[in-house]
Amino acid sequence: MNQNRFPCSKSILLLVPCGALLLAPLPALAQSTNFFTDGYGGNAFPLDKFPGFTGEDLPGGWSTEWRITRSGVQSQLDTTNVIATTPLNSGGNYLNWNTWGPAGLSGGASLARKFTSTNNTLDVSLPYVVEFDYRLDMHVRASGVPDFTQFNNSSDYAAIAMSDSFGNDIPSGGGFVVKATGAASSGSPNLAPKFFGFFDGGLAAAGEAAGTYINSTNVPFATNHTYHFKFQVDPTGDTKTYEGTVTDLVTGLGFNTTAAVGRKLNWKRSNSNPTQMSNTTVLTFIGRQKTANATNVFSVDSIVVYQLPRDLLPVVVSPVQPVKSATFYPASSNFIFNAFTYGFTNSLPASNVSLVLNGVNVNAALSFTGTDASSNRTVTYSGLQDNTVYTAFLSVADQAGRRTTNGFFFDTFNTNNVVVLEAENYNFEWNTNACQGIQDDVSRTDRYIQGWLYGGVTTDGQNLVNLESSYYDRLGLDGIDFHTTVTNAKPATAVFRDCDGLKFGTQSASDDYRRPWITSLNLNEYVLTNTGTNEWWNYTHEYPAGNYYAYLRAGAASFNFTNRLDLVTSSYALPGQTTTKLGVFAVPLNAPPFTRAQVLHDYLLQDDSGNPALLSLNGKTTLRLTVINGDTATNNNQIINYLVLVPLQTATSAIQISNPVAAGTDFAFSFNGDANAHYTIQYKNSVSTASWSTLTTVTGTGTAMTVHDASGSSGRVYRIQSP
Repeated sequence: MNQNRFPCSKSILLLVPCGALLLAPLPALAQSTNFFTDGYGGNAFPLDKFPGFTGEDLPGGWSTEWRITRSGVQSQLDTTNVIATTPLNSGGNYLNWNTWGPAGLSGGASLARKFTSTNNTLDVSLPYVVEFDYRLDMHVRASGVPDFTQFNNSSDYAAIAMSDSFGNDIPSGGGFVVKATGAASSGSPNLAPKFFGFFDGGLAAAGEAAGTYINSTNVPFATNHTYHFKFQVDPTGDTKTYEGTVTDLVTGLGFNTTAAVGRKLNWKRSNSNPTQMSNTTVLTFIGRQKTANATNVFSVDSIVVYQLPRDLLPVVVSPVQPVKSATFYPASSNFIFNAFTYGFTNSLPASNVSLVLNGVNVNAALSFTGTDASSNRTVTYSGLQDNTVYTAFLSVADQAGRRTTNGFFFDTFNTNNVVVLEAENYNFEWNTNACQGIQDDVSRTDRYIQGWLYGGVTTDGQNLVNLESSYYDRLGLDGIDFHTTVTNAKPATAVFRDCDGLKFGTQSASDDYRRPWITSLNLNEYVLTNTGTNEWWNYTHEYPAGNYYAYLRAGAASFNFTNRLDLVTSSYALPGQTTTKLGVFAVPLNAPPFTRAQVLHDYLLQDDSGNPALLSLNGKTTLRLTVINGDTATNNNQIINYLVLVPLQTATSAIQISNPVAAGTDFAFSFNGDANAHYTIQYKNSVSTASWSTLTTVTGTGTAMTVHDASGSSGRVYRIQSP
């Protein structure tokens, strides 16, 4: 059989007359195929049969035979056969199999085969495409009667995955996953029943709880419908992605994940070590059923895995420094990223490279290695400012305009001049030792430690670190130092402040960037994990006189949390304290792909109009953080790591605006900036509008600075404030 052609009466993307040469999209060699043309049985020739054997195919072929995996007696996969009746798509043999669950036990069973790079043809370290036709022939309930209405439980599902191992169910890691269930499940985020859910993986962990599903809203899952699936898999770059497409060949309706969400989806294990990535080439078909003795009958055909031409591969854009979500990144270390193209004839002209920081295009300040004819370039931006929260968007296109974008966030808080209030370092009762008996420094005469050190138990559990100068295991008093709405005794996982009935977690409960100075002490980084409405914590500290902005490092899921910051205006050592509102931290629930509370951002304290709230602090001050809008403290839907108070230097020189320039959608102007002074650039779309919106904040350099507004072409009013 000539595998440069489709077998007679088979098709993948289009109907091909028998014997016609398929010129696209399949390259002649860089592919693995399984059309089941040669039938069923044994591990011997001919080539295109089931179950096949290791290395059976043409160059770029499979590395294993088809394998069946079951979860013991809980689920079975049997009656595999290659048949030609009721063909999936325009005729020919196809693979057909059953899965069933005995005795009411829920379990999974899978049929899988692995492909790898062979003979220098199919290179799975570069982008490739997986395509096949798929059908659920019927769902048979326990009575033996076909009835798809009984496919009605979250444990009834059919799934397809690109896995890193053979197993009886959806892999814990791996690449793409598509899942169709009989009912929604809280354990499957955003998964709609009886649609195809394409999994969008979390950025720091595998598993369903670490991501969400993008549902095929116009392509429902039904019996006796043949579906054509196409996955464009990209294993390159620092995050592994894919694009999924499903087309119902009965109705003609199709669904594409990129068109639905505007970006590629993340693999189920989107950030892992190279070995896990290179092994993620096990194509797996999974069936699971809940009802006793229920049976699902599946079919698959026309499986093709092929390489994209190198010149069509997307540009790879990777941050060099800072890493994604970096905290306390030194601004003086600059922003550096790398771009390269796999195409032999491609290049990366500088004019096709863009960097936008906090909505401001800084292309004019970029420096490049190489020339416009280079295929690999490193780009540097040297204008980062201290104590700034950045959202960065990188965009690079090759000479043909094939563009790749990459967005992430980081901050440049400078620990030499900001104040950090760890969430777990709330006030404590200094003259009592009624809990663990660890802290014995009863000579302290206040409820806080001004020059605190990070403390705790080393990971080997043997040594206490910085005990006397840390907040580790100190006892606070409810109603004075904190307030909890949980009435039960302290959770077993309290971890840090074991005495107080509050729940703290280690960095394993958070995807936040690990601060090197903490890990160098062999300590965990602690986060406040259970926060409920009306809970609060007091933080006393002595501040140098000045103006401050406040940020909260937090993340939320399921709810939009609101946390209020108050000034305690009465004695912080007595109950019945009075407070004055300073502002709120709005912590919206994380949007895809950051759907878990564990992904933390820096949220600025705002006033009631949504503008940055400016705090005037001087000397000993007690700040209170209160959850005023959230859920119960028994749910882990908000995580708080710390607060940052950033001192602002006020300009002494009069602000003068000059050189206004409008170019297309961009409006730019310059102003003189005192060195290290803080400036807020605001705008409104009409003079009559009452409130102002913040465009950006900058720190003065002592020279003229230019501000860009990419949306300023329609006419706006601007003002600059310091601080």
